[in-house]
Amino acid sequence: MRLRLFGMAVGIIVIAEIGIANTNAQDATPPPLGEARSSSSEALTETSEKEVTPNAVDAIVENELCHAQFFGDGTPEQAIIHCTRALEAGDLPEGDMVTAYVNRGVAYKLTGQLEAAIEDYTAALKLSPESGDIYTTRANAFLEMAQLDAAINDANKALAFSPEYAAAYFVRGRIFEALGQKTFARDDFVRAYELAPDNKDIEEKAWAYGSNQN
Repeated sequence: MRLRLFGMAVGIIVIAEIGIANTNAQDATPPPLGEARSSSSEALTETSEKEVTPNAVDAIVENELCHAQFFGDGTPEQAIIHCTRALEAGDLPEGDMVTAYVNRGVAYKLTGQLEAAIEDYTAALKLSPESGDIYTTRANAFLEMAQLDAAINDANKALAFSPEYAAAYFVRGRIFEALGQKTFARDDFVRAYELAPDNKDIEEKAWAYGSNQN
């Protein structure tokens, strides 16, 4: 399985090991940070190498620096540092708080800290309770922890809020696969393929279940 990053909302990076953000191909590429990315390179070096008190933190800049860690030479460890600074500053708008929690959750997931990742996804869902993207992402984390009941519950919620979301069908298919429910898994992989036929990961899984025979 190829691990891929994809963008969601304003600067959120979500990991679902599927390579798509939603059913629109043009949205599958993370949004550019513009001047914030290019002008922050020096600030990144400076703020990464010293302690910063909450009062001295520019929460928006730290949030952008967190996002920037998923590109170029960035690291998930640095993403955790910057997102934590942004959240602890206490003055992020609600939408940016969702971004910071999800991005930090992704960084925790990349470093193998799945419980911490789930905590952050849960915090994000409290602020954005109808987000199919975040439910899908948390479902995938639950799947990796073999918490299959929680995983299927999140995948079902994701599809309730986003019924045309290929990523949610793909993740739910993987959960059904783990549960040994191959008929349900096949149905979800085929539906994901119908919604995102250009996605190679989805195509491979759907074809493995015989969708090319229809």
